[in-house]
Amino acid sequence: MRTLKELGRSYLTLTQDVTRVMNRIKAVYRSWAIPCTGTTVYAPRHRASTAELSAPARVISFQTFARKIMQLSRQL
Repeated sequence: MRTLKELGRSYLTLTQDVTRVMNRIKAVYRSWAIPCTGTTVYAPRHRASTAELSAPARVISFQTFARKIMQLSRQL
């Protein structure tokens, strides 16, 4: 029974982490005035296009969030 509780907590934590990173990605897009409706912003195809990000710091920040969401998604 204890293992089931631990698994439940781990799943909840991972789900909250994924949600937090996804919200952060959208917030970053909004702060750069880049439209990002729906869930397509999280798709690898969309993440790969960084043409709208003009500053190198934006590209690095975006790539960091993209890697984090990929890592968290694999753990789920």
